[in-house]
Amino acid sequence: MTSSSRSRRPVVQLAVGGMALALALVGCGADTATKDPSAPAAQADAATPEVSVALADGWVKAADTGMTGVFGTLTNRGDEDVTLVAASSPVARTVEMHETVMGADGAMVMQEKAGGIVVPAGGEYELRPGGDHIMLLGLDAPVTVGDDVTVTFETAGGGTIEITANGREFSGAEESYTPGNGAEDDG
Repeated sequence: MTSSSRSRRPVVQLAVGGMALALALVGCGADTATKDPSAPAAQADAATPEVSVALADGWVKAADTGMTGVFGTLTNRGDEDVTLVAASSPVARTVEMHETVMGADGAMVMQEKAGGIVVPAGGEYELRPGGDHIMLLGLDAPVTVGDDVTVTFETAGGGTIEITANGREFSGAEESYTPGNGAEDDG
């Protein structure tokens, strides 16, 4: 992987840029009485709550091959819940949103989170080792300490949100997968 495939833009820059775009679109749409409600400006206005989601204290576990996890706290400063339904990253073939639940045998197991992640309006959603987290499966290259890793989420409203997490050394979260729980994507 080349350094050009990793984003080095801070999350704050994305949020400020997104807010500037939202304000520009609102300003352009001031004459709403004469505009068709299905016009692109109206669609952009509907997506503005999504620009308020960011990742605080984001980090990704350094890994040479296979898979790794993204952790931190998703924050939503908007007035509406935002549902993250899918994700992608230039460093992995597959990205999944995972939860940790009690398995049928009484042991805790990781599984893909049905319905995605809901970041509540004015609230937070914690991503942590041993709990809910983002899995990067099938790494294309090592994630090393200090690397910036970008994850792009798709939202239920049709928008996208980009976050950046920094590579860190972490000795916990030695995940293992059984077939059907991401093992086929480990490669």
